[in-house]
Amino acid sequence: MESIYDWLLHNIGNEGNYLTILNVERHQTEGDVDRLDVMARTQDFNVLNLLIEEGSLTNESSAFKERVLKESFSISDTDQVITYLSTGKLGYSPINSGSPAFHLFVLEPAGESGSISFPPNQ
Repeated sequence: MESIYDWLLHNIGNEGNYLTILNVERHQTEGDVDRLDVMARTQDFNVLNLLIEEGSLTNESSAFKERVLKESFSISDTDQVITYLSTGKLGYSPINSGSPAFHLFVLEPAGESGSISFPPNQ
């Protein structure tokens, strides 16, 4: 998870990737599962949220915070997560250990939390 977090921090604002990373928040769930909550935008300026969770799936519905689940992926290693963030493609390789190393959820933000706008003039 550390490599993914470092990659995200170093790529905030980089428009050369599939997703432009706007912000990232790292926290642990009550079950000590490491989780990254990422705000990103697509090239057509739509905002997406990504939840990247390490280890076994906790299935915490509260983690979605009224966001709509668009896609979810079970990913076997760190490189595949970074490849998805930079290219939008997953180069699947077999999951060797029987369970995925990461779960990636692509979420659509609800309401005004999904808009990118300038502050109002005063």
